[in-house]
Amino acid sequence: MDLFRNPNFVTKYIDFDKYGYQILLTGVLVFLTAIYLSLGKKRKLPPGPYGIPYIGYFPFLGEKPYETFHKLSKKYGSVFSINLGGHLVVILNDWESVKEAFSKAETANRPENFFDIIPNGLGLGGVNGAEWVEQRRFSVKAMKDIGFGRTRWEELVQEELKEVVEMMKKHGTAPLDVRKFFTSTFTNNVLTLIFGHRLPIGHPDTELVSQCVDAVSNSLPSLGLNVFLPKLSDFLTFLGLTRQSLNFETILKFTNFATKAIQEKQDKMEDSASDSFVDEYVNEIRRNALKNKETSFSERHLRGNTQALLIGGSETSRTTLVFILISMAEHQETQKRVQEELDNVLGKEGTLRWADRTRVPYTFATIMEAMRWRSVVPINTLRMTSEDIKISGYDIPKHTAIVANNWALHNDPKYWNNPERFIPERFLLDDGKQVNFKPDSYVPFSFGKRSCPGELIAMMEILLYFTTLMQKFTVLPEEGQKVKYNTILGLTFQATDVKLRFIPRG
Repeated sequence: MDLFRNPNFVTKYIDFDKYGYQILLTGVLVFLTAIYLSLGKKRKLPPGPYGIPYIGYFPFLGEKPYETFHKLSKKYGSVFSINLGGHLVVILNDWESVKEAFSKAETANRPENFFDIIPNGLGLGGVNGAEWVEQRRFSVKAMKDIGFGRTRWEELVQEELKEVVEMMKKHGTAPLDVRKFFTSTFTNNVLTLIFGHRLPIGHPDTELVSQCVDAVSNSLPSLGLNVFLPKLSDFLTFLGLTRQSLNFETILKFTNFATKAIQEKQDKMEDSASDSFVDEYVNEIRRNALKNKETSFSERHLRGNTQALLIGGSETSRTTLVFILISMAEHQETQKRVQEELDNVLGKEGTLRWADRTRVPYTFATIMEAMRWRSVVPINTLRMTSEDIKISGYDIPKHTAIVANNWALHNDPKYWNNPERFIPERFLLDDGKQVNFKPDSYVPFSFGKRSCPGELIAMMEILLYFTTLMQKFTVLPEEGQKVKYNTILGLTFQATDVKLRFIPRG
């Protein structure tokens, strides 16, 4: 090694006149190779349109960004990217890319600040990693046990439905604003699931929660400034120029209600009670405390999970039923077929249970078709990559936002012939007596590891409401008119100002 400290070593032992250029070239190549290896290979990112500096593509999304994305996919391909506030956002527009992406554990994260506008957050809806896995696993099991197991929640929903039918009969055949009418009843069902008891229809608590759920849902667009440009979002909110600012007081009422209701439930809770989600969760906290086991179960997550269930459980089910009723008013022949099937299986007074759903295949297929035809969640709630991954041959860096265009999947002619038409038969197998429950390119509750944990509860609720209403009433538009309605896109795509007539069946 002393030789290398000798300044004359190089000139003494190496002939620069003969080898100088080769040595210099080799050194340069080694240097460039080191840089190449340290930086890695050049990434192949999805192509996409340019936006405006700092703002990105926000000004060009339009009122229906899912349709904008569908048009862009014709130019850039089914997987492309846009810039939103300096963040890379990858848009998936076909079943193949969504299935590939959302089957990966690395796409299960949510943006950390996605639900920051809601005090206490949304529990399992917003957390990531092992914390999310633990909260989701418990919540899915608890809801399944309550909805389909040892409690009488399904019977409580049937009791709720009896009151709904009586109210509709008293209202008569005048047009009914269906969105407003069904809001509190779906809220009441979720309150029953969470707290274990029903409230009368029209109770002040159900009305309050219904208003709060709408405020929260409408304040959280899937591609909001609050995620990609939080400082700008905060500034606009401070000026009163965003939905968040308009609904902030209502959101506070919502979180205050959830906190108070949980505390009251705990104060009255008997040891080992298990007739509600709160009971199940509090018992889990107690079990872990007795074992000195460190877990993510906490009062904070109980409040967050409660708020997530109230929003997700009431809003999506209500909105789905509204679109199903719209489809019946617009497609009278389909409505008649549903009623004929129900009359044959149940009669005019029989009650359908979730376990009997295979007995009414055409009715169930009609529900599924309505959920495809009018996607309640046209844009999947944002995912965020936790590691570098590949999707459809493209390199997707860590911390990239991923959006699934559910609307595009539900309108892809590769999987749905004449997708703009309402055809329940497309969900029936060849014999017409069995339902294809898991067709490709069908994602009303998302897909993969972060799909909606309340899917079974929601489907049971929707089935019970739809079959009962079809047994008791014929749904029609306002007299002499076609069905008319407006829409709002927040966390969900909602139909508003929908007025339908419910004519009692003889």
